[in-house]
Amino acid sequence: MSHRPLYTAMDIFSYIGGLMGCWLGISVWACTGIAETTFGTVLRFMKQYATRFRHSPPTRNQLWFRLNHRNTVVF
Repeated sequence: MSHRPLYTAMDIFSYIGGLMGCWLGISVWACTGIAETTFGTVLRFMKQYATRFRHSPPTRNQLWFRLNHRNTVVF
């Protein structure tokens, strides 16, 4: 009776490599989804931030001074 291993070293490395590839593929896919969600959230926040300040009331300097069509200051 002799011992014959069920898995050779090459089989073990190929299984481990296959599993690592699967998990790395899943993690890259998950990171891509997280990055997409984060990017969308940042864009939405920047849009809200820009529209809030675009429609803000004029400051005191804007009320006192205004520019005419030649970009000169008019009081």
